[in-house]
Amino acid sequence: MAQSYRKSKIRGVKRVLASLLAAVIIVAIGISWAAMTPMTTSNAVWVQIQVKAGDSRHKVGETLDSKGLVRSAFLFEKLVARRGNYQPGTYRFRTSERPLRIHERLVRGDFERIRVTIPEGFTLALIAKRLVRLGVIRAEEDFLVPAEQHASDFVTGLPDDATLEGYIYPDTYSIPLGFDANAIIELMHSRQSKLLAELNIPTDSVKRHRLLTIASMIEREAVTDRDRPLVASVIENRLKKKMRLEIDATVQYALGKHVNRVMFRHLKVDSPYNTYRKRGLPPGPISNPGRKAIIAAANPATTPYYFYVLGSDRRNHVFTSTYADHLTAIRKYRPIP
Repeated sequence: MAQSYRKSKIRGVKRVLASLLAAVIIVAIGISWAAMTPMTTSNAVWVQIQVKAGDSRHKVGETLDSKGLVRSAFLFEKLVARRGNYQPGTYRFRTSERPLRIHERLVRGDFERIRVTIPEGFTLALIAKRLVRLGVIRAEEDFLVPAEQHASDFVTGLPDDATLEGYIYPDTYSIPLGFDANAIIELMHSRQSKLLAELNIPTDSVKRHRLLTIASMIEREAVTDRDRPLVASVIENRLKKKMRLEIDATVQYALGKHVNRVMFRHLKVDSPYNTYRKRGLPPGPISNPGRKAIIAAANPATTPYYFYVLGSDRRNHVFTSTYADHLTAIRKYRPIP
């Protein structure tokens, strides 16, 4: 009787174990199916999700489930348990992507990025327009307000009322979708800071502001490697003689718009940036200079030149030492229309 009872009990335990094993197998099959099977293989669409810092794996799974990217938030959560942390950012997935690949992209931080190229000599206003056009930010003010009104949050030691003009590095950036303007500014400024450190530019804020101001004028005035250190020499020579710089690019900046040719009427604009009316350097940079302009500002050529005019090739300038020679060059290369 006891032996029969023990056999019956063993059979019961075996049945329970078999049921548990079957359940485990079913769950494993379900998880594998969830891992390997995309939501759709035809008519796939793009879906965008936002992962914020601190979001739990459960919350991300529910978001993916609600967006139709996984078949079950529960199965997805079991699938990816202890497989790495998710990187915050804005992601775009196709509904034909396998859930396991979605998870891998979330761990890797393979979020949506927008490629943005900022040319040398762009102003803050032009950068803001480009960021809006490419869909990086919604409105120009999103970029301009922190860049113009809160510059000291990004750069220490700036003069009063200074903006970040000149402190944004022109380059090609891969900007994660969803980055706010502050993060974009920090990214662009930090790249300039890295360059200035590589070039051994002084960290003193006054000296750096002066250098970037000169570099910004070189950037707008010179387009060739030959001209940049020569334009730098003219600026330095004029500053030493306390001559007005009389740089057309500063008038363009003071006008707040581009004109094909600076005319006498434009020279009357009342602005501290108008170097035809104000002596010395303008209050700050007039553009965001690139590497070559910064190097030229830090290493001006030693010349006797105080003047220059654009030559016949419309790229290189003709440099002169006296005003008489300058007038001769103007008559030759820039006749009055």
